[in-house]
Amino acid sequence: AVVSTQSTGKIPELRTLRIRLNPLITGPALDMRLLVVAMLPAVSKLNGTPISDNERLQADIFYLKHFAAEYYKGNSDFHIAHNRYKNLVEEYGEPDVGLPKIASIKDQSIMITIAKPDGKEFSKKLLKTTLVKNIHLIIQRQCKILPKNQKLYWVNCLDEKVYLDDPSRDLAYFDIIQDTTVYVEV
Repeated sequence: AVVSTQSTGKIPELRTLRIRLNPLITGPALDMRLLVVAMLPAVSKLNGTPISDNERLQADIFYLKHFAAEYYKGNSDFHIAHNRYKNLVEEYGEPDVGLPKIASIKDQSIMITIAKPDGKEFSKKLLKTTLVKNIHLIIQRQCKILPKNQKLYWVNCLDEKVYLDDPSRDLAYFDIIQDTTVYVEV
């Protein structure tokens, strides 16, 4: 994963950041979002989505666990590369000794609401790595609408429709988080 926040971390006025489709940002979208949220505490909106207190807490803990093994090696350059780590250790305490804990399936699942064209809704618990093409199949079973006739989107904090227009991408790629409503157009 490549994220350089050494320079952006020194811009205290930075409140909004867009990294989606940035070729310098590599790695799973959810992991990258969590890392950026943890590394840049002043940012309140990432990719058009507000950062909630709960997401910030999850991101901080993820960041601590993600770099725990490197932290315990005692490398003198560690705090240069991870300037937020010391503050997070002071706030939450040192992470568990050993390698970072791999997230459980429960940690990787979210509840989303799907709003059908008729205005009715249903909720579904899904993994953040669920592909959009699988959401299309769920909607086909629930609504009897063929995937090719479905247009899926969610509305971000700027009241912009964000279309889930790539069936091979996962929910995290489109910044779908807990309690997001996905709308179905036909």
